[in-house]
Amino acid sequence: MAFHKCGINPLDPGVFSEADFGPSQATSTIASSHLPPGFPIGWEESESSASKDTESDDEQNSNHDGPTGSPMLPPLHNHQAISSLAITPMDPAPISQHISTKLSKAELVWIACDLQDHNNEMQATIEKTCMYAAIIGQDYTQLQNQRAEEVSKAQEKEWERHNKAEKVEEACIAKAKKQYWRWVAAAVKIVNDHITQEEKAHQAKAAKEEKAHLA
Repeated sequence: MAFHKCGINPLDPGVFSEADFGPSQATSTIASSHLPPGFPIGWEESESSASKDTESDDEQNSNHDGPTGSPMLPPLHNHQAISSLAITPMDPAPISQHISTKLSKAELVWIACDLQDHNNEMQATIEKTCMYAAIIGQDYTQLQNQRAEEVSKAQEKEWERHNKAEKVEEACIAKAKKQYWRWVAAAVKIVNDHITQEEKAHQAKAAKEEKAHLA
């Protein structure tokens, strides 16, 4: 391999130092310039803080139960900085601050005008809907009145047909009664005529017998 030709073994612990694997000062400076104040940058600290925290780090390493070389937890102040940057979703303060700081007066006026136009459109739509509802109500009332008139006329026609049927029935009954009494009168006349003829025949026979007896 290539390291055999150059005579350097990268796996040798003495070839590279810890500085070769740490972040560069330029990268840390550029990254920190684009982040808000208090934001934790990496797991490393400055040389001064590293020299001051050497003893505390040694104590943490000695008290750590995990295997050697396992990553350590970040310092407590990093957690506090991260928690301070967290934004609650239900908190409207960051949104209002963003709007108040980012929007100009002209943009706010434009938004107000847009909202007013939208409000006017909604008001016009509501007025049109109310007008259409009033027209539909008038049409419905007219239809109800027309239906009531049609029902009244139909009832009147039904009463007229009923009265006419009653009159026809009464006329038929009267005619039948009249015909019946005619038949009864004719039958009585026939019976009376027959009785009269029998009486006349009986009277003639009796007169004849009386004449024969006298002779």
